[in-house]
Amino acid sequence: MPGKQEKLSSNDEPHGASEVEMASVTSLADLLTPERVLCNVTARSKKHSLEIVSRLLTNDQDSLTQAEVFDTIYQRENLGGTGLGEGFALPHGRVDDLEHSVGAFLMLAQPIDFDLESGEGVDMIFALTVPNESNEQHLQDLSAIAQLLANTDVRGQVSHLVSSLEIYHVLIDLSSSIDD
Repeated sequence: MPGKQEKLSSNDEPHGASEVEMASVTSLADLLTPERVLCNVTARSKKHSLEIVSRLLTNDQDSLTQAEVFDTIYQRENLGGTGLGEGFALPHGRVDDLEHSVGAFLMLAQPIDFDLESGEGVDMIFALTVPNESNEQHLQDLSAIAQLLANTDVRGQVSHLVSSLEIYHVLIDLSSSIDD
């Protein structure tokens, strides 16, 4: 499942960051399925959005319950917000009895408050659950997802789509083009 090592140039970063090496990240196609991508979702609050992604993260994982995933993501969120700015957030958490990392993506109909210092809203949420014993790999996966969604071109292409399946395919295509 690990991908190849990549270097993203400063052109790939919205804030002109220096070159960043992406070491052995899990392919986005290994994290997401079409069933775990939803667009045009209405969330009343940050907590409500976490409930929605918790349901998505567990709908094809027999070993997990929605309550367990929500609790771990919500507890992690309370330790420090996962809103990264630029309209997106990356909530995540460690879960017992999980064999591999699982991701879900929400495109909200309207931005919600995600407790960012800037006060800006979040309308793209990529949630990730990782096995409890996962260490370095999940940090690499989080970094790769953050870099992908920090890319202005990626966010621009995804933001106008109206189909969950379209969003899934565009995210997979764009992540693999960055991996090439």
